[in-house]
Amino acid sequence: MRARLFSYLFVFLTAPIFAADSYKDAEHSITLRSGYEATGSLGSVVLGLDFLFNGHWKTYWRTSGLTGYPIKIDSSGSVNVKSVSINWPVPDQFVILNLKAYGYEKKVVLPLTIALIEPGKEAIVNLKLDYLICDPGNCLQRKVELSLKLSPKDFFGNVTVVKSHDFDLIKSYLERVPHPDNGSGMTIERVELDTSPIESHRLTVVAHNPEGFRSRVSLFIEPNEDMYLEIPEVTLSKDNTIATFTTNMHDNELKMKPPSVVMTGRNMTFTLKEKDKAIESIRVVQASDTGLTGLLLILAFAFIGGFILNFMPCVLPVILIKIYSIFHHGGATKAHVRRNFLLTVMGILSAFWLLAALSIVFKQLGYAVGWGVQFQEPLFLVAIMIVITLFAYNLLGWFEILLSSNVATKLTKIESKESVMAHFFSGAFVTLLATPCTAPFLGTALSYALSRSGVEIFEIFTFMGLGLALPFMLIGIFPGSIKKLPKPGKWMDQFKKSLSILLFATLAWLLWTLSATNGTAAAYTLVFIFGAMGIALYLKYRSVIGSAVTWALILFLSGVSFAVPYYYGTTAYEKDLSGTSWVKFDEEKIAGFVNESKTVFVDVTADWCLTCKANELFVLKTQEVEELLKRDNTVAMVADWTNGDKNITAFLRRFGKYGVPFYVVFSPKHPDGVTLSEVLTVEGVKKALTTTEK
Repeated sequence: MRARLFSYLFVFLTAPIFAADSYKDAEHSITLRSGYEATGSLGSVVLGLDFLFNGHWKTYWRTSGLTGYPIKIDSSGSVNVKSVSINWPVPDQFVILNLKAYGYEKKVVLPLTIALIEPGKEAIVNLKLDYLICDPGNCLQRKVELSLKLSPKDFFGNVTVVKSHDFDLIKSYLERVPHPDNGSGMTIERVELDTSPIESHRLTVVAHNPEGFRSRVSLFIEPNEDMYLEIPEVTLSKDNTIATFTTNMHDNELKMKPPSVVMTGRNMTFTLKEKDKAIESIRVVQASDTGLTGLLLILAFAFIGGFILNFMPCVLPVILIKIYSIFHHGGATKAHVRRNFLLTVMGILSAFWLLAALSIVFKQLGYAVGWGVQFQEPLFLVAIMIVITLFAYNLLGWFEILLSSNVATKLTKIESKESVMAHFFSGAFVTLLATPCTAPFLGTALSYALSRSGVEIFEIFTFMGLGLALPFMLIGIFPGSIKKLPKPGKWMDQFKKSLSILLFATLAWLLWTLSATNGTAAAYTLVFIFGAMGIALYLKYRSVIGSAVTWALILFLSGVSFAVPYYYGTTAYEKDLSGTSWVKFDEEKIAGFVNESKTVFVDVTADWCLTCKANELFVLKTQEVEELLKRDNTVAMVADWTNGDKNITAFLRRFGKYGVPFYVVFSPKHPDGVTLSEVLTVEGVKKALTTTEK
């Protein structure tokens, strides 16, 4: 008998305590539910507004359409509550009073995130709700007050977290909230607006799903302005991986004229839904570049941007080595010069075609693609460092790449000490070192290319390659232009050795970049390995050891170097902003700063991006710019993309960008942001920071 009484008492004491407050009428019911019986020391907790509708009654989403308004929440009567935010599950689309609307019918739970002022203390959540419920012909306003007490302690008085019976219900609806679009998997690739139609503006939204859209796909558009949007029409590609949505934008439901606000350059929010998956993307609307004229302009941008890369710091070491090559050809025959420089051109173009092919493959597989993202991968850094190390030792004269006379004869009678592939791969090497740099015009061309089809990617990458290869192409076409150069002599050996310093400087930069990913210990280990390679090559040069032993050691040390990133692992890297006027990037805070009448300057950068570093040194760290960024009404944010970051990638995609550097200024006058050139000037930054305020 005593045991039975004890078991009854145990069940009574441990039974769940259901915390809820509700309201009910003939049309619907609403219940405020808590996901916790005890909140412990949690800084934020999840509650849920549980709506249950009778018949055809519904309520609105955060963007209701042309009719109605979303639920309004006043939590000012709460105790120990800092803020209340609604997490909006993906809505349905329906018609109310003959107008398109977004909302929920039958049942929905709106998850609420409650941030507490003092975690670990009791809180009272008091919510005054104002919302509409509608059926096809009527809308009724409801004003309801619901309240819940949140205790940090369980039944026994312990400060601990105890989930409630409603936790899984709220969680199931929280999982229906769209995820941010980070450019991988299902994603929105581009948004374009054609303003030429007389009665409307035609909006085109292109979405990509590498797995294919296998069921009905829906797009919810929030223009953030008063206008009428027709229900989007969708067409799928043959393989179902591309969904193209088109809709007309009008001033109102009469469809007589286009919107009074032109959305080009403005933010719009898009929610893409397929079955249980949904993503949310905030994108800046781009002007439509369709047609032959638009494509030709982009190809011209690609060519000019590629040509400007010849003068960027990342390719400078290899360009100077090619200058050495030009002097090396002094007095050579025209045919000899033409062949070698056109081989370099083919190397550049082949590398760009390889980058284009990889971009297409990774894009189809659902990965985020971009310019220079391979520098976020430690194994790529190790591979290119090995090449640079051997290249530098070659310039010092410690080893030469020789071909036998038989092989040389077969390779179109090239001299025994000169390799066809050396010229070809020097061109490919120029391209690889160019990827952490960007240039004026290049960003526009890249953004266009990487949001398009495979054919357009190849076209634009080809023109970028032609631009980069232009100096070598001109020498190959007009080989007589270097005949007057002095013939090679002893002075060339000293010049050649001096060029190795540039490659060692490039190696130091890459080691510094790797240290941000894998730590300084990994970088020092690689310095030791590359030094050991140099010792082996020098001993061979002095005939202390043979070629077979030397190259066996080089292969062994190369294999060990690839293991270094795995041995040390990835380190959590965060840029040190102490003692500066910069703050860490937080996109959610930008709108708040703008609402406080502040200007926000955002710098999206990476340690491997030499253009970024040049902009920092010669512009952002100048006294004039620093004084502007330190003003009370200015916030300077830095978004570090060195190791890749999904939130930063999503921010770049919002503006249709696929690489760094990227600079944008937000202000009350331009809340959607004004973008700056990839190559900054002091005057350009000053103008952007001052004119956006007026």
